[in-house]
Amino acid sequence: EVISMESDDIMKCPPLLSSKITMDAVAARNTSLAPKDTRSDDRKISAKETDQLSVGDAVYAAWWNSKKRDQSYTMFRGTVKATKSDQLSLSYDVEFDDGKFLAGIDKSLVIS
Repeated sequence: EVISMESDDIMKCPPLLSSKITMDAVAARNTSLAPKDTRSDDRKISAKETDQLSVGDAVYAAWWNSKKRDQSYTMFRGTVKATKSDQLSLSYDVEFDDGKFLAGIDKSLVIS
């Protein structure tokens, strides 16, 4: 069945509400292998003026449930422990708030 609407009808439609999902909501869907969120709220995560993060920065970083990192990932809170860069790439070593560690996470998958 095709429904036809005239332009006046479209103007009467209520606006669509966007669905917001927080990083904590994403973290709540973790598995037993994924890091657990154990950090208190004493560290603030804020946008930086530069693209490069520093050791000690509070971040959200990708976590994979497979060593191959070829499946989907979930973002969890952690702390930058090291930065690695060359002419072509930048990556971070991150210790997650539950103590788990992941090295060489591409800069596009680590946000402050």
